[in-house]
Amino acid sequence: MKRLLFILSGLRILFITPVSAQEQLLAEIQHLAPNDVKADGFALDEDQEISVHGIGASDRGWDAYTSAWILNKGTREVVWKMRNAKRSRYARGLDEYTDLVGLPRGEYEVYYAAFPDWSHDVEGFGELLEYLADRVFHSGDRRREVRDLSLTIRGTGHRVGQDGVEGWHKQLRKGALASLSGLKTGDRVWQMSDRNTRRAGGAAKNRMASETISLPAGSYVVCFVTDGSHSYRDWNAPPPYDPAFWGITIGVKNESERSYAKTYDYKGVEQKNLLVDLTRLGDIVYFVTDG
Repeated sequence: MKRLLFILSGLRILFITPVSAQEQLLAEIQHLAPNDVKADGFALDEDQEISVHGIGASDRGWDAYTSAWILNKGTREVVWKMRNAKRSRYARGLDEYTDLVGLPRGEYEVYYAAFPDWSHDVEGFGELLEYLADRVFHSGDRRREVRDLSLTIRGTGHRVGQDGVEGWHKQLRKGALASLSGLKTGDRVWQMSDRNTRRAGGAAKNRMASETISLPAGSYVVCFVTDGSHSYRDWNAPPPYDPAFWGITIGVKNESERSYAKTYDYKGVEQKNLLVDLTRLGDIVYFVTDG
């Protein structure tokens, strides 16, 4: 029996080294635009405490949603969120965030997302007038708010950069095998649903599943469908915490069993005695067939 693994997470005891005066720039994200998602990365040679400084939208802003977080490259788990950091007023609509974060030796990805916030509903004529006045008289302030968004991380280690993070993603996808159905039987053996998923960060519609399942020897087909207007590098709402892995990734649990699993080109199931085939249709398609 082979077991397939999506994500592994672990626990370890930390021996923290305080941030020293010779701390280095580990990550820096600046110059964000609306609907923007930027990434950076860094590696730590030892367990230590890193310093984080950021500028983000305050809870008092009308139409600004900002989110920054740090992801463990190996476990794909979020180890820090900007919203949990100490905050103080920076400027109109903006707050300054500072934090000291203890992290073990390892490699980390840093993300910053800036999106319009549609969570504020205008209720009543008075709030409508206030909303319109804010957009007319403070539009320049909102442009400055976006320009000032930033995140800086310092500690002892080395910076990887966005290109390095994308290289990590390519390495992590190597060896991946790619609803999950048995090829010969057509039976669905696994399906992503509300019951086996949890919030993935960002917009409420972002969901994630992380499971280990056992499968007998055989051939399987993996299918994944995504929203055409909300997908990797083309988000219409705040992205999940692990945006580069939007989709499905399957791998063996034990590397020693990797030789027992392989990919193949799926060409579909041969249909015998087929009379009518109306499949792979797009939107607003109408067909008439001679029976």
